Amino acid sequence: MEPGIYTMTSDEYHRGPGGDALSKGGLVQLQRSPAHYKTYMEEEQTSTPAMIFGADFHCAALEPELFKTRYVVAPQIDKRTKAGKEQFAEFQLSLEENNQTIISQDDLDLINRMVEALFKNETAASLLSGGLAEISIFWNHPKWGVSCKCRPDYLNKDHKVVIDLKSTVDALPEAFSKAIANYLYHWQAGWYMAGVDEIMPNEYSDFIIIAIEKKPPFAVQNYLISKDDIYLAEEQIKPLLSRYAECLANDTWPGPPDKLQSIRLPDWYVKKALD
Repeated sequence: MEPGIYTMTSDEYHRGPGGDALSKGGLVQLQRSPAHYKTYMEEEQTSTPAMIFGADFHCAALEPELFKTRYVVAPQIDKRTKAGKEQFAEFQLSLEENNQTIISQDDLDLINRMVEALFKNETAASLLSGGLAEISIFWNHPKWGVSCKCRPDYLNKDHKVVIDLKSTVDALPEAFSKAIANYLYHWQAGWYMAGVDEIMPNEYSDFIIIAIEKKPPFAVQNYLISKDDIYLAEEQIKPLLSRYAECLANDTWPGPPDKLQSIRLPDWYVKKALD
C-alpha cells in the first residue's frame, strides 16, 4: 500500500493489500519472538467472543448506519421441519447476498444500551462527533523503511486527538490502568500517534481512550494517555522494529531462546502467599 489514509473495511485492512504491514498486534507477537509473529501473520486468527462483541459494539457506536444494515437477528425458525429447513436456508442465502452477520437479540439489546450510555456522557459525545471513524493508515517507517499500519477508531481534528474506544469489565481508574499495562494500550497510543503524525504531521497531539463498562450502569471514563507513557511505549518498541527489519531482510524468524532457564513465581503471588 502507498502511504496514506484509506477507507476500507476491517477485513480489507487485515487481509487485503497491505495486510502484511506491521501493526500494534504484530508488535505484541514480535515481543514474544519473531516465530510467534510469523505464525500470527500466516495462520488465520480465531476471534474470541469478547473480541467479536467488541467489534460489534465499535460498529454500532462509530458506524451506526453500517451497523443497521450489517447485523441482523436470526428469525425464530423450527429447523426440525422441512419448511423450517428451507426457510433457514433462504435466510442464510440472504446473509451471504447482503454481506450480513447474525447477532443475538441479547447482544443487540446490550450494545444498544451501551451506545446510549456512551453518548449520554458529554465528554465522550463531544469527542466522538465531527471526526473520522474507522479509517486505515499506512506508512513507511522513516528509520527502518518497513511498512506499517494502524486503524484508529476515531480522529477528532477539532480537539486534535486520536481516540480509541474500549469496552471493559471495569472502567474506573485503578482497574483500567492495570488493563493499559496488561494489554499494552500505551503501545497502541504510541504506535497510532506515530502513524498519524507521519501521514498528517502536527495535526493531532494527544491520544484518548474512552472506556465503557459492559454491564450496568455502563460507566464511561475518558482517559488522556500521558506523554510519558507514550514515550515509554516508543522506547519499548524501538528494539522490536530493529529486530523486525533484520528478520525481514534475512527472512529468518527465530523462536524464543533455546536454553535452560530459571523461573520463579511472580512477586505478587509470593507476597500474597506470605501475607
